[in-house]
Amino acid sequence: MTSRTPLRGPLVALLALAAVALAGVPAAQAAPHPDNRPTYPVTADLDGRTEPERGEEAIAEEDFLRKGRRVRVICQAAGERIYGSRLWDMVSAGGDTYYVPDRYIRTGTDGRAEEIRRCTGKDDDKVTRPPSPYPPNHP
Repeated sequence: MTSRTPLRGPLVALLALAAVALAGVPAAQAAPHPDNRPTYPVTADLDGRTEPERGEEAIAEEDFLRKGRRVRVICQAAGERIYGSRLWDMVSAGGDTYYVPDRYIRTGTDGRAEEIRRCTGKDDDKVTRPPSPYPPNHP
């Protein structure tokens, strides 16, 4: 015959009460990353451009982004129509900042993404300016 410990009932009740009380205490959290913007997949190799334009003169870096990479979009701008869209994304990668066609950055929408702000004139100052003439041996 086994005997029950007289403290078992009150001990269970005390533990249950402590669990309820601790549930309301916020857990320690790490400080959020200062750049908490989401990243988006690149769906094709893309040239970086100094302007949201499709002409050769706007190309600043060939194969700036490679298919499969994930990038943060700084802002979105309207520009020349390319691949069926006038929307361009400003992105930074490898220390450079350029425009790329939004068509090949999978933001989850065919138009402007709500979580990405529109580019302003101040954003143009962020674009990397390659040495002139660029590219030196480009046909």
